[in-house]
Amino acid sequence: MTTDSKKKLIAGLLFISCVAATWLLISLPSTQHKHLHSLSQADSLLFVTLSEFHVPKDDVSTRSIKVDSAFTRTVDVVTVPSNFPQTRFHLALKNECSPYQISLPARVIFPEKNLNILFDYHHTIINTVKLRIPEKHN
Repeated sequence: MTTDSKKKLIAGLLFISCVAATWLLISLPSTQHKHLHSLSQADSLLFVTLSEFHVPKDDVSTRSIKVDSAFTRTVDVVTVPSNFPQTRFHLALKNECSPYQISLPARVIFPEKNLNILFDYHHTIINTVKLRIPEKHN
């Protein structure tokens, strides 16, 4: 292969790459950021996702923690069965919350394997969801 034909091949590959990148940029849907109008809207996102996983509201215990004079954080303790798909729930909740720019870091508490999910909105924890598996008594 001559030097001239190598240059043409490289130029052709670059052109194809640019066309493919442009097509992907145009065809992929853009992420629409929504704004949280109130903190109760985040609670609604949680309860929508819980209902998708068939968790009754009776299995959710909600309390508020006063952080300072202007801010109160919600803590929801959700009792779930041992076969509850915690990771799938976390992913579904993340998909529900991400358009609102809410990140959901989580931590598994061992040995119980309970999952704590934090609602982080602009570097402020606005809610904590604790998925609790009831202990088996022998």
